Amino acid sequence: MPSRRALADPPFRREDKAPTAREAVVGPRLLPVGAPDRRSADGPQDTPGRQPGLDHVGRRPGHHGDDGDVRHPNDAESVDTIHRAIELGVTLFDTADMYGPFTGEELLGRAVAPHRDRVVLATKFGGVTLDDTGKIVGGPNGRPDYVRQAVEGSLRRLGTDRIDLCHQHRVDPNVPVVETFGALAELVAEGEVRYLGISEASADTIRAAHDAAALSAVQLVPHGLGHPRTRRRRPSPGSAR
Repeated sequence: MPSRRALADPPFRREDKAPTAREAVVGPRLLPVGAPDRRSADGPQDTPGRQPGLDHVGRRPGHHGDDGDVRHPNDAESVDTIHRAIELGVTLFDTADMYGPFTGEELLGRAVAPHRDRVVLATKFGGVTLDDTGKIVGGPNGRPDYVRQAVEGSLRRLGTDRIDLCHQHRVDPNVPVVETFGALAELVAEGEVRYLGISEASADTIRAAHDAAALSAVQLVPHGLGHPRTRRRRPSPGSAR
């Protein structure tokens, strides 16, 4: 069982390569850095010379413009974007088995393979139930046997021997979270996972998961900088400021 740590603690020790503030959410396709991106009046505007952050690097499962448009660059462009992000200092790449499904992990694994020791790989499981072919066959799944199956599948697709940060994507209402994180704690002990996180969970669920296996990260909803609900809205004409 990993040692207990406060939820606010950083997910990596100082001697590890800590992630920077820049993060990439990697789906099956990424919009290349510098590619045209139409923005709504409410969204952030591009600034000349501004370095790309999460909103510029990628979204899932393609790059969804605020106008509803979806653009799907090819794999080569996506890999080039990831390589450029690494050059610009991005160290944390976040994906999930359900993005694609599976293709987000496969593409990210290929892209970071030459730079594996320079990056932190984060992925998520259990948002939906996936069979071996990537077909969605059920809803959120936190059963211990599925946890192991999902993590081992992610390891294969990412082409790595360890997942640096593994999140439960969505809480399974039919499985106590302590059982899910008990299974994850075993994977940490075996070295297949380094640190644990949880996404889309209530405060009580977060506490219960942390009691079962020390959490290092919590993702809130919506957690993407590009999500319309996370943006600072501009007041409409005539509204009070």
